[in-house]
Amino acid sequence: MVRAQTLNLHSLQELPRKRFIVDTERGFLFDELMTAGGGFNNWGKTFIKGTDGQTLDMWSKTSTPIVNPSLNNFRGQIRRIPTFVLLEALDRAATLRWVGEDEIAGKKQRVISVIRPDNQQLALFFDALTNLLTRYDYLYADPMAGDAVIAQVYPAYRNAGRLKLPTGRVLINSGGIVQETEYTDVQINTRPAESVFEAPQGFEKLAAPPATPPPPAVSKVADDVYFLQGLQGAHITFYSWLSTTMYWFWRLPNRLSMAVIPYKRWRRSRKQCLVSRSNTWS
Repeated sequence: MVRAQTLNLHSLQELPRKRFIVDTERGFLFDELMTAGGGFNNWGKTFIKGTDGQTLDMWSKTSTPIVNPSLNNFRGQIRRIPTFVLLEALDRAATLRWVGEDEIAGKKQRVISVIRPDNQQLALFFDALTNLLTRYDYLYADPMAGDAVIAQVYPAYRNAGRLKLPTGRVLINSGGIVQETEYTDVQINTRPAESVFEAPQGFEKLAAPPATPPPPAVSKVADDVYFLQGLQGAHITFYSWLSTTMYWFWRLPNRLSMAVIPYKRWRRSRKQCLVSRSNTWS
């Protein structure tokens, strides 16, 4: 049984850097993420130990309680290691179906489908020679492209004792690569000490967010510019050509926010604007 996963991304000198440790048997989790970009440096840690959960901002030295902490909140990250994808598939063996054969990078694949506990249907691609998971993907409704495929691809594996573990993964969204990750260190069944999952002391304790988020609220920022906050959902930045309004979404802690700007105003200053779309899916 796989009890614990330790995942380090990139070296300590590079950003983004991530450490992710999960003990599925005891319900413990540690997650650390350091990122830099756009003039912002972010460093956060999350600790879950049973019914106690804290999110720490390492720069502001603040600690925010997690409402109803659960490993299910991190199920998407846990699924980034093939071991857990296959364990879920084994638990749902009654839903397994043969799809057929395919080819990835010139290598023959055997493809089956499975329905996850959240009722999402996956296609699992196995290398016909090694029987290792090469890729899994599923359909989702993209707000711009319509029906689209998101896939996790594992280009190579390395030996870890009797196990085979991936050297990294590639996230593909709507046919394009949106993220490439190197797994510098992966350890299985190490059973870390409980202290690893305990938040340190000395942080200012903030109030927990409401268990039920308040309804979305709109406030006016300037003429023809409005701020909409409190939406829940994916992290998406996009604009609409179907009307005279540009919609700009971005993720803030515990909420999805959106600016609404008339298209004609944005068009006059489009040379100074960079509009892009970024989807983050599990």
